[in-house]
Amino acid sequence: MSHLIYFSFLNVGSIDIGRTGDAPPVFAQAANAPLLYIGGSAPKDRSSGILVPANSAIQTLGDLRGKKIAFTKGSSANYLLAKALKSAGIKWADIEPANLTPADARAAFQQGKVDAWVTWDPFYAAAQAQIDIRVVKDSKGLAANRDFYLANQSFAQPNPKIIEAIREETQAVATWADANPKEVVKILAPLLKIDVSILDVVTRRRSYGFEPIQADMVAEQQEIADTFFELGLIPKQLKVEEVVWKPGN
Repeated sequence: MSHLIYFSFLNVGSIDIGRTGDAPPVFAQAANAPLLYIGGSAPKDRSSGILVPANSAIQTLGDLRGKKIAFTKGSSANYLLAKALKSAGIKWADIEPANLTPADARAAFQQGKVDAWVTWDPFYAAAQAQIDIRVVKDSKGLAANRDFYLANQSFAQPNPKIIEAIREETQAVATWADANPKEVVKILAPLLKIDVSILDVVTRRRSYGFEPIQADMVAEQQEIADTFFELGLIPKQLKVEEVVWKPGN
């Protein structure tokens, strides 16, 4: 399901709770969607990367200056690229951004139409397994890449006990999944139609979970919101704290 469809279902109450990555909730808040953060996962900060062809002259983040870089606008990859460039002292205007879907980005990358590609799992793991690439930098130290659980405000406010019951059960399943990655792969591979060897990599470098929203999660999301505002991707400054569910309020 695309994020646009997903959020439209949440907005109108067709679904009450959903899970997504770190960037889409920022755009939802900017669009005044009636959604609340009700939980988040542990960081999965090895699950995205900045990729170049194995024979590329690009060796460091500093070498990205002036290069054409593929990523999906408004995604976690967009944020990772912005953070990576900033850490290397490179302005956004100093690169040639190429906004492409993961499938189109991979095609452009393999055809040599872009110099680098920023993406996330499972596309990242698939590229590592199937293409002759080199990872310039993964997301560790730059982006937490958490998953977040969101609820429609009209559902969340009167149903704290239901949300807590869902959270506890999901967390129990997540704890099992973290302890049994091989079993997770067996379950998910046929459902997702992803090669077992690729899904094994994806599973080993991520953690699951549905934890209550903590201050560090809010700070991470606020930094994403501030970054996207600076880049002109959202029309206004946001206060993420304003859309965090607080049971009893």
